[in-house]
Amino acid sequence: MRSDVHSVLLDDGLTEDEAAQIALWNNAALGDLLADLEISRAQLLDDGLIADPQLVVFFPLAPKQLEFTIFETVNSIWLRKLRVRIASMDLERVSESMVQNGCNTVRDARVAHADLVQAQQQAQVARDAESIRAQVAELTRKRFAAGDISELEVTTAQIDGLQAKATAARAVQDVRLAQHRLRTVLGLTMVDAPLVAVDSAPAAAVDYGISEDAERLVSMALAMRPDLRAAEIDFQAACQRVGLAKRGFMLVDAVYDANGSGKQGFESGPGLRMSLPIFNANRGGIAIANAQTKKAARRYVTVRDQITLDVRAAHTQFIQAQENLQLLQSDILPSLREAQRLAQRSYQGGAAAYFLCCRRQDPIWMPEIVNPRW
Repeated sequence: MRSDVHSVLLDDGLTEDEAAQIALWNNAALGDLLADLEISRAQLLDDGLIADPQLVVFFPLAPKQLEFTIFETVNSIWLRKLRVRIASMDLERVSESMVQNGCNTVRDARVAHADLVQAQQQAQVARDAESIRAQVAELTRKRFAAGDISELEVTTAQIDGLQAKATAARAVQDVRLAQHRLRTVLGLTMVDAPLVAVDSAPAAAVDYGISEDAERLVSMALAMRPDLRAAEIDFQAACQRVGLAKRGFMLVDAVYDANGSGKQGFESGPGLRMSLPIFNANRGGIAIANAQTKKAARRYVTVRDQITLDVRAAHTQFIQAQENLQLLQSDILPSLREAQRLAQRSYQGGAAAYFLCCRRQDPIWMPEIVNPRW
């Protein structure tokens, strides 16, 4: 079946870059956050509008004369610029958060893709190990029938074969779980299409070196991370809300009143309606704004500390993975290949049995290759 999402084909295998592209277009959580951006834009539009006037009409029934009054909120006019400034800052904060969420989505897609590649490779190794263990078990049965070995050795080989079979079955399930996680990140949970991850960047062609130390990377992250910038903007907007709350201690309305039959006929004139800041004076709103400012300041510190921890931990994990990979390539793999070569030479010289040579080729002997990607 042919399946494509925005010009990305799934039938020929999914590369890491294609996974990131699909996730940016199709990730459900990222799409949910886009709605917050639309809400912020609508809030900016709303705060830039002037409130509609209110009209009160008294109809001329019985002895009552015709009378009407128009009220227009003055606060919405002289506080409009400050409200628009705060709404613009909120929109910028959400935009910066969207950038960070987009980066996180790409990261999650790449990690899920790498996990699937690793699971597929481990499943292939497990299948090869199962095949080799089956050959060893068959050879031990034949040797036991010929009287060369004891029944204990046959039982041990059979147990090894069953363990290899169980490992292969578990590896298949690991592949399915990795596929489900990748589908969720890509937003393809409802798409019934084959999902095979393709490693498009061989390890030999990638330079994993990092020249900067951890503290330099922390400084770069604190200067560039959009989520920290969003926390900073949130704090600035909270400070502006304190000023807005203090200016809103009194409500003022412009009034235009008219009646139909005064001493001089139709009479009309302007006026003001205002609240007297005696009991309330918006002290509750000011207290809430101050508390929100303190929360925004603490939120900024929390995000800063979390970024510092994440960068230092990622740097440490990378260095460890790099050292493990170097140890594997320089020491472990050459030793295993040499052991395999000696086993084959011993078999060819008649000094070792064939099933011992097979065991030396068993993929289970090979340690798990460290994947220095996150």
